[in-house]
Amino acid sequence: MVLVIAFGVVFLFELYVSTRVVRCVELEKPQKIVHLCLIWLIPIIGAVGILIFIINIEKDDWPKGGKSNGEFGGGPQNSISHVDAFHGSD
Repeated sequence: MVLVIAFGVVFLFELYVSTRVVRCVELEKPQKIVHLCLIWLIPIIGAVGILIFIINIEKDDWPKGGKSNGEFGGGPQNSISHVDAFHGSD
């Protein structure tokens, strides 16, 4: 009886993670297929790993609307290359 309940809980958890993957807008179709395969082929570990991944990419890191403003990084744009550092630049 306990074993049946344990399998039921694992099944429901994997079903929940699968629905999170399918509804995730940040993933493309091939990525979703791979994630779903991992969830069901590696029962508990795969589902936990994919759930952590989905939670991390769905965080509110992006501005409203889910699109970036085209900027990447925040460092200075006029840095010198390693070649200029050794040979000097005029």
